[in-house]
Amino acid sequence: MSARFWAHYGFRRRVRLLLLACCVSALAVATLGSFVFQLYSRQDGLHHKNAMLAQWLAGQVSAAVAFRDHETATTMLSSLAIDDDILGATITTRNGAKFTSYTAPQKERPWFSHPHVVVRDIVVDREVLGQLTIETDDGSALVDLARVYLGISALVSAIAIAVALILGQRLGQRLLSPINHLVTVARSISEQGDSSLRAQPTGNPDVDELVRALNQMLERIQWQERELQGARDRLAQQVVALEHEIQQRRRIQEERLVIERKMQDSQRLESLGVLAGGVAHDFNNLLAAILGNANLAQMRLPSNSPVQRHIKQIEVISTRAAELCRQMLAYAGRGPLALEPVSIDQLVRETAELLRVSIGQDCDLEIDTGPDLPLVLGDGSQLRQIVLNLVVNASEAIGESRLGTIQVAVGVRDFEAPEFADARVGRELDPGNYIFIRVHDNGPGMAPEVVDRIFEPFFTTKFTGRGLGLAATLGIIRRHEGALFVESKVGLGSQFTVVLPHTGHALETSLTQHPTLAATWRGSGRVLVVDDEEGARQAETEFVEELGFVATSASSGEEALRIFNAASADFVAVVVDYLMPRMDGVELAGLLQQRHPNLPILLLSGFAGSSAITDLPPKLQNNFLAKPFTFRAFAAALRKAIDAENDPANA
Repeated sequence: MSARFWAHYGFRRRVRLLLLACCVSALAVATLGSFVFQLYSRQDGLHHKNAMLAQWLAGQVSAAVAFRDHETATTMLSSLAIDDDILGATITTRNGAKFTSYTAPQKERPWFSHPHVVVRDIVVDREVLGQLTIETDDGSALVDLARVYLGISALVSAIAIAVALILGQRLGQRLLSPINHLVTVARSISEQGDSSLRAQPTGNPDVDELVRALNQMLERIQWQERELQGARDRLAQQVVALEHEIQQRRRIQEERLVIERKMQDSQRLESLGVLAGGVAHDFNNLLAAILGNANLAQMRLPSNSPVQRHIKQIEVISTRAAELCRQMLAYAGRGPLALEPVSIDQLVRETAELLRVSIGQDCDLEIDTGPDLPLVLGDGSQLRQIVLNLVVNASEAIGESRLGTIQVAVGVRDFEAPEFADARVGRELDPGNYIFIRVHDNGPGMAPEVVDRIFEPFFTTKFTGRGLGLAATLGIIRRHEGALFVESKVGLGSQFTVVLPHTGHALETSLTQHPTLAATWRGSGRVLVVDDEEGARQAETEFVEELGFVATSASSGEEALRIFNAASADFVAVVVDYLMPRMDGVELAGLLQQRHPNLPILLLSGFAGSSAITDLPPKLQNNFLAKPFTFRAFAAALRKAIDAENDPANA
């Protein structure tokens, strides 16, 4: 218990408490001894006083007892009332009978009582006549004595405590000042964290021993701190190296995942593109025959013929089917591109009215375009198709059950390389300045699993539609070497951002457009028509003859080459299909132009790879017509090819 008690106090307090305890204890013992001595002395004095009083009173009442004078004896006993310590007195005769008595009046007695009885014989002439008994209580006197000593003890104790505190303070200063120096040094080291500080010797051998021990401990601590700091530096270097390695591994992992995703997307899109391109090519050949024959029937029937409306319906259906084929070719990335500088902001503004008709009356269309934006080198019709597809998709996402807003914004800004990592296409684009087309809707948004599939051909969340709009958009953007970003959350709408490279300068003059060629144009001479598809070849042959030419047809490149070599001077133009077995149209055109460089050649195709068209000679690039086509388009393309060769500037 004492150890636990002392543990809460320091050395200085312990010294002061010990001094205080010693002083108070010594004074208490001295005071207590004096009190006991005085108590016994006072008690003996009181007993002696009472004995003398009893002796005197026994002599005084002896005569009254001898003469049996009760009244006198009672009066003399009543004189004891002057002493508060006397409780009563009794006189008895020789035979023990009570002669008279005195009882002190009742009064409050102290809490401490010390009764005492004094007995004396009443003697007359050496004859004992009776006894005097006096009862006393010394408690009041003793209590008064205790009070006096208690006050004295309190005063002395207070003086002793003051003296002990003063002595403890003086003694503590003398004994503890060296130790306080050590405490100050230790506190400075703790607060400043500097173990290089040292305690100075005090001249006291005992304290200097503590100083030396403290300095040795500080030297040990300083050495350990140096070792610990070195270990910390090495650990920090290892942590930095580990973090760098982790970042490198994470970056390599992310790059590997991006490459794997890109390869998977490329492989999937490539396989689907090959399939779409092949189907579109064959289908376009069939449509060329259907649409060509329909045009021929329209021209050869009277305008008021009831069959005209059926033929018109065939033409409309064929045109819609051709549009489907163009979307498939755009998705496959194999359709022809008519590259020219295009102003995207002007294109969007010109398409605004068509866009408002496409989305219906339940959606509000907001268009924000900036003036003097750089031009984009691309196919205007296909770029317009991007905007149309994205806006129609946003309108279908909003639906007819709610009012919505579609925002179309066109601008230019800088894109950083990390941004392209999240693009659907264009992940390898260089950072720089690009034109962007942003289409935002406040529709219901899409779940992540839906976003992952929206660009798959024929995938749609609607009951109507072919599901080729976004797939074709992706193909067009890929062919224009652009990028596409998709942001969508359920309940927050969707946003599509198309990023396209620009030429770096704004639109200065209106783009030159070829004038519409008159449908009444006619020519003369022989034209060689080469196509492996019989139905398309027959329609193309009749188109040539309808224009006033003499048509000669061939079903293969080899056959066409033989026919041409037999009478090359008779032919004024050649109409050839792009893809044919064994010898395709490009190879045939090259052989023909080697022999007759100025021979007009019109290249037709239901399918063409963009890289192949780019590699063609300029004449073939300019004289290209995609299947299916109308009679008017065929006439315009053939006239353009013939006029280009007959133009003196090209001679």
